[in-house]
Amino acid sequence: MNDKTPASPATALGFSVQIALDKEGRRTIVFQSHVEADAAKEVLDSKLDKIMAAADRQIDAYRLSDLVMTEKEYVRQLDNAAEDLKRIDAQHLEEHETKNPGRPFKLAPPQKSQREAAVTHIERGRQMLENVRADIALLKEKLK
Repeated sequence: MNDKTPASPATALGFSVQIALDKEGRRTIVFQSHVEADAAKEVLDSKLDKIMAAADRQIDAYRLSDLVMTEKEYVRQLDNAAEDLKRIDAQHLEEHETKNPGRPFKLAPPQKSQREAAVTHIERGRQMLENVRADIALLKEKLK
């Protein structure tokens, strides 16, 4: 044996850990390592803890990326919903001015229901966007 070649353990326990990084299983990561066959349980546990910590960081990084894309989609949907509400309000006002000129503006029950549904949709969208932004902030902090 050459002095520059490190000695390898005569017997070693090799292992690999495969982890799905997302729920859909689109992304996986495999870690491979080894310990001496007679290594203490704590040595194996320590290596596995490091592997799992690395996997958790990768899961969080991919989740952050997915949440940023979700945030952009929610913003787009919220903008569209706000435009829809403006269109609904303008349509109702135009119908009123055409059918009831000079009378006070009041929504008919179907119009009121349509407007309330649009407002509820916007409020839910805002709440969903807030939740995603809170999750993004938590993950960014965690990944520092």
